[in-house]
Amino acid sequence: MFETLRSWCSKRPSTAQEIAGHVDKISSLLSKLKEKAECVKTGLSERLKPIQDKYDDTKKKVPFKDGNVDADAWQGKPEPERKEIGETLRCLFKELTCLNAEELCVGKFYFFIFFFLLLIASVVYVKLHKPSPPTVVKPALISGVAKQVRDIELDIAALKKAKNEAGNKKTPDLEKKIDGLKKQVEGRIKELRAKVDGLDLSFESLRLLGVAESEGERGEITETDSLENLKKVLLPELESLREVFLWNDRRGRWYEIAWWAEIGVLVGILFYIAGCLGRGSFSRQEIAMFWTEALIAPVVVLIIFFLFVLTGITGISPATTSIQGNVGFAFIFGFAIRRTLGLLDIIKKRIFPDPSPTSDAAK
Repeated sequence: MFETLRSWCSKRPSTAQEIAGHVDKISSLLSKLKEKAECVKTGLSERLKPIQDKYDDTKKKVPFKDGNVDADAWQGKPEPERKEIGETLRCLFKELTCLNAEELCVGKFYFFIFFFLLLIASVVYVKLHKPSPPTVVKPALISGVAKQVRDIELDIAALKKAKNEAGNKKTPDLEKKIDGLKKQVEGRIKELRAKVDGLDLSFESLRLLGVAESEGERGEITETDSLENLKKVLLPELESLREVFLWNDRRGRWYEIAWWAEIGVLVGILFYIAGCLGRGSFSRQEIAMFWTEALIAPVVVLIIFFLFVLTGITGISPATTSIQGNVGFAFIFGFAIRRTLGLLDIIKKRIFPDPSPTSDAAK
């Protein structure tokens, strides 16, 4: 089956997109091998010269437009010529990868090292998560809290309406109705507190609950967004506590973030090495960076979460995101660890702005 597929691929002419890919890979690999030949005095330069000449001659036959392969002009070429050019470029790329075989062997070796590290991290993670999580919220509690929050919202809406009516004409009945609604809102907030007592809630949830309770006692909750802010934080936390696999207590959440950051960085390193091998190139100089990234990723991502507000990211709020969402973001931050390090640089500049140079006049 695979032989038939390989035979069919060799018979059909290459598409413009495939030719562009071959040209990019060969140009990049030639450039890197030339740099290597300059650093290491071997016969590599002599072996590269005929390949370079053949590549230059073949590249002249490929139609380009605005720096890209012209698909229409390429399709207009005779099929035998397209086959010949495609096959020549494939052969040149194979020759170059053979010249770079030593580096590619090192790349494959480290690919398997980081693959096994990812496998070990995943197996240990699953093993540690087999016991029941510290806190599991029952469905009845979640639905009860959701109902309680909605009841408070409806009572606040009714209280606002009654206050507006009283603003135009004050009557004993309206004042009595307003007092009754205030007491009802106050009582419902106390019931909400009773429902969530005993849960391992964050400081922010407890703070917002206290603010809502205080404003409810004074009838001022209609003038603020306290309940809406509480809902944004409380409901995702209940969703997190409902999670039956991830560690969902306050300490366990940080372990989850660090662990998923490590898994993310290992996946990112594997993806990067696989891309290098696919292009026929690998740089030993980056090995130290791979190990550094794997070691620092959990710490860096945790720091980013600790100082999230200072990063300038406004589309994500860890406080209003469930544990599932937070570990997902931790994975992405680990996967793109080099960009994540850029966020640390942003935080550094916010805390320690670059000093402005002293002008000559000031001197």
